[in-house]
Amino acid sequence: MDYYEQKYQELIFKNLMNKAHALGLEIVSISPEQQNTLSSPTLDT
Repeated sequence: MDYYEQKYQELIFKNLMNKAHALGLEIVSISPEQQNTLSSPTLDT
């Protein structure tokens, strides 16, 4: 990955983290197995 592209992506991620924090949310990583699933998450009621 190009140095400037990597720095840009880091800046975007940092801004996303700040916006999520301001909304009371938390950004979490997902495992590679979860990334490959096609189904969307559902809420258990």
